[in-house]
Amino acid sequence: MELSKLNNIALIKRELRKGNPSALRKLYEIHAKKLFLFINSYTHNIQVSEELVQDVFVRLWNNRNNIKLNSSFNSYLYTIAKNLAIDFLRKKMNAPVHLPLIKKNELTSFNKGEVEIISIEERSAIYREIEKLSPRKKEVFKMHWFEKKTYKVIAEELKISVSAVEKNISSALSELRYKLSEKNIP
Repeated sequence: MELSKLNNIALIKRELRKGNPSALRKLYEIHAKKLFLFINSYTHNIQVSEELVQDVFVRLWNNRNNIKLNSSFNSYLYTIAKNLAIDFLRKKMNAPVHLPLIKKNELTSFNKGEVEIISIEERSAIYREIEKLSPRKKEVFKMHWFEKKTYKVIAEELKISVSAVEKNISSALSELRYKLSEKNIP
């Protein structure tokens, strides 16, 4: 089946599960740039990020039989990407890593590109707390902070109001500040 004209992700996922390499190429065309930006927000290394994007699609191909046709494909891809980025960072445990600032009082300046060197343990604690947010808050938070989407774009994609996006992000930031202060992460 020729996939060059297909835009239906469900159909592309079915073709991928069947082992159609054109489906993998189409998914790469659709997702590679956004995955690169997402991974690079972890690694801050262009070459490593490019390699990890390739690894995402290798892993996707190798696990194509496990793709659930009824589940969120974006979540699946970004989970693979996040895990690969974190694995890369764990391998660099002896070296300090740069993380966009998402600590206590500086949480609001995270998106402005400020960076601070923090330990892997602190970074892991921050990401664990993000993963503990309610599903909607986590989704909105990640779309804004990691995928760099505007409130308006998030609202359109999730079919919610811009004020709902604002409330979710504000609430997520409050929760993260509180949880990080409980863990004595400055």
